[in-house]
Amino acid sequence: MFFELLRVNNVRNITSIQLEPNPLLNVVVGPNASGKTALLEAIHILARAKSFRTPRIKDVIKHTETGLQVVAEVSNKQSNSITTGIEKSHGSTLIKYKGLSVKTISTQANNIPLILITPDSHNLITGSPKQRRHWLDWAMFHVEHTYLQDWKAYQKALRNRNILLKAGADDKQISAWENSMSKTGLILDRLRLKFIKTLDEQFTGLDRSDFPTKTSIGFYKGYPEEIDFGGYLCEKREQDRKLGYTKYGPHKADVLFLAEEHSIGKVYSRGQIKRFVSLVLLAEAKTYELINKEKPVFLIDDYAAELDINARKDLLESVLDYGGQIFITSTEEDKVLSQLTDYNLFHVERGSFHKVVK
Repeated sequence: MFFELLRVNNVRNITSIQLEPNPLLNVVVGPNASGKTALLEAIHILARAKSFRTPRIKDVIKHTETGLQVVAEVSNKQSNSITTGIEKSHGSTLIKYKGLSVKTISTQANNIPLILITPDSHNLITGSPKQRRHWLDWAMFHVEHTYLQDWKAYQKALRNRNILLKAGADDKQISAWENSMSKTGLILDRLRLKFIKTLDEQFTGLDRSDFPTKTSIGFYKGYPEEIDFGGYLCEKREQDRKLGYTKYGPHKADVLFLAEEHSIGKVYSRGQIKRFVSLVLLAEAKTYELINKEKPVFLIDDYAAELDINARKDLLESVLDYGGQIFITSTEEDKVLSQLTDYNLFHVERGSFHKVVK
């Protein structure tokens, strides 16, 4: 999938712009606070109905304005020139795709698949298991169409078990929700393990010669391996009753990013972690393409941050080999970018975008 046309109104310091992006590479250059990241933010809002920088939409809407708007014409393998758009104001969201209202964010996320790399992407490695589960769930929503339904069913059963545990309910009441947790939890385990296996295969196929040790992607289910989950819930019921919540299960799962047997976050430098994360997200894009026969759009904010010239070159080569549409922001057109040929270059200053004739 790629954007043929983008119109952005009232996103941070962008008042009104219209761009015709290159179907492959687009480089957006300008000083800090010029509006570079605001463009990527606008694309992210179109796809996910939220910013990747703040949970508060009022921080994104241009000062003195009451709402923002992002409209795009996109092309994918099924059809050409699809129009989609989003309008957001304080307390309301309207999303349309092919002229029809979109009711759920997950539907629009599937309409506009994105992969985002920011200077904070290292948190996927160094952050909490909750952050990795959130990333995994979003990735799964894109590639397994039944996953959202099963995830919601598990979460409902989990919430009810926790309520009953806190209330001191009898075993019969709790057991009913444990049966539902066991059934849906096993489905989540199977789908997640399948995805992680495919992700690791795609990751293994990428060039990782710049890493000092063998790297891999693994998975912890949230409870011990080779244990029947339903039986384990029953076994831990009294312990959980004292805690007032369910300690083990798919809601405590984690994605393991490993260098040999050690966590990447504990043994690699920040630059190495960013390079590693970039390849993981590229593997995610390739996994999505393998399953859905469509390439997500890549957004890379401040691509040069914490990367030396060789690492920047490797990152660009990796995403360019992927072959999808890419948007890159940078404070300057450095030596690596200046050596590229087939791309659109946009210069930004104070929210105004100008295509540069190379």
